[in-house]
Amino acid sequence: MKLDNFPQVRLSNKISCSIIGGGMAGLVAGNVLQQYGFDVTVLDKGRGIGGRMATRRISHADHGDGIFDYGVQYITAQSEEFKKWLDEWIEIGLVEKWDCASRSAADLESQKYRGVQSIRSIAKHLASNLNVHTGKRIVAISWREASWKIFADDGASYNSNLLILTPPLPQTIQLLKDSKIPISEISLERLRRITYRMCLTVLAIASGPLRIQQSGSCHVNGDQLEWIACNRLKGISPDCYAVTLQANAKFSEQHYAPAKRESAAQALIHAAKQYLGNSSILEYQVHVWRYSTPINYFDGTFFSPQPCSSDSAAVGPLYIAGDAFSTGYEKISSLENAFLSGFEVAMDICQKQKVS
Repeated sequence: MKLDNFPQVRLSNKISCSIIGGGMAGLVAGNVLQQYGFDVTVLDKGRGIGGRMATRRISHADHGDGIFDYGVQYITAQSEEFKKWLDEWIEIGLVEKWDCASRSAADLESQKYRGVQSIRSIAKHLASNLNVHTGKRIVAISWREASWKIFADDGASYNSNLLILTPPLPQTIQLLKDSKIPISEISLERLRRITYRMCLTVLAIASGPLRIQQSGSCHVNGDQLEWIACNRLKGISPDCYAVTLQANAKFSEQHYAPAKRESAAQALIHAAKQYLGNSSILEYQVHVWRYSTPINYFDGTFFSPQPCSSDSAAVGPLYIAGDAFSTGYEKISSLENAFLSGFEVAMDICQKQKVS
């Protein structure tokens, strides 16, 4: 986001903030905080940044490179703040309108957008001016000597004054537990109530054109297959018919175990037969989104848990954000929810740190 869209105020003293999780919430929080003068570090366990803003390339000897958006399929916007950011992305050619199928009744009347190059290009743009470290699975955190100490599984460590956690809540809770952070049981129980849908996804290279609408998408809503997209028609896979198949939540939950994924992939390919026409699937890969979208939500746009100890120095400034936090909008997309959560937690931190 351009600096002139922010109030012209800055921190008088440099404050460091580490953000665990490089999805929409973490990247937006990082951008806002950095604009206000914070020293921001983003740590993400993935090889590529973006969380469910995910794109993968699969090469085939005879058909070239297939490029797949295999997480978030499109963007919608309800809030004025997200619309401002979306307008800027459109202006710089990062995002454009996509008249695709709707995955929910709420989306029928909403304009939908796609990343011009890919959905991950949005994440890359948000990360472009941040200090980002990928491939960093965080295994422990601790508050010592007025600083957060953060430890990755590869031996790397990081220090900061503030800490924001944006992974899915079960992963955040596990990290807090493994790290023995003294958070009250009431706080933990509130976080444990949040549950998520799964989504089993097949990334398949087809031998030729599909029988699908010109946008390259279809909300199947079947017993197994929920969504199919041809990324070539979508406009991001020019050399190859790269097909994204996404299962519904029930089927995904029944088949997410590694031993069942091969049969699940075959079932989804069979369910997509009418859309494949005379084309065959040449090769495919399977990915499971264990925490695809929230089923229920935490009451609040983010959470700053209180320590169970009476000693206020037991835990430093700690914030939890992400798509599972309620932003007050009905039927809002998970992606926009994550955006608003990340934006609100950053603005709250700025207020508490008396940015001036």
